Amino acid sequence: MIGALHSSSAFYAPAYSRAGDAKADTDDAASQKAEDKQTQREQQAVDQEVQQLKKRDAEVRTHEQAHLSAASGISVSGPHFEMTEGPDGRQYVSDGHVSIDTSPAATPEATLDKARQIRAAALAPAQPSTEDMQVAAQATQMEREAQAALQAEKQEAMTGDGEQTPGTSDPEAAKAPGALETAHTLEAAHIAQCPDCQRKAFGLNETPEGRLLGTA
Repeated sequence: MIGALHSSSAFYAPAYSRAGDAKADTDDAASQKAEDKQTQREQQAVDQEVQQLKKRDAEVRTHEQAHLSAASGISVSGPHFEMTEGPDGRQYVSDGHVSIDTSPAATPEATLDKARQIRAAALAPAQPSTEDMQVAAQATQMEREAQAALQAEKQEAMTGDGEQTPGTSDPEAAKAPGALETAHTLEAAHIAQCPDCQRKAFGLNETPEGRLLGTA
């Protein structure tokens, strides 16, 4: 008996070929997943850095504003800010300072008030910087010296008009070598009136722009 031949036949892919395609699909999916995770990690790092920059920006601005508010009348200029570009392309404040006038005033009384304001301005922020603490310490020393000058001035006033002060009333003594230096050293009243002697006594020779507050 002759068997019939069929003109159409079904073809099936070998089993090993189907397994290879499945493995390729799995590899592609794993690779895409790994790329997605890497992208997510990178974005998280960017977001974290931006948040840190924003926090620093706010801290510095608040710090310098505290200095400026307390330094009314002795500030040389407004806050100076240093900027940093973030990974998002924006500029953020990373540091800053306020310049103040720390030179002695015209009189011991005015110098005393000024020293106290300088110290208050230096310590105005919630967390003063190392530079702020140094300025505050110098202001305290300036205050003590101004108080000493005031006390000496009072004592000088209580001596009366008839008493002589060494180095000033004797014409011959004034001609002696070193007489002027002795007068400048011993007379509190002279120190109170002499700007040069005030600067020597107070030990402060900075220009108005010589001190910075708020390097946070």
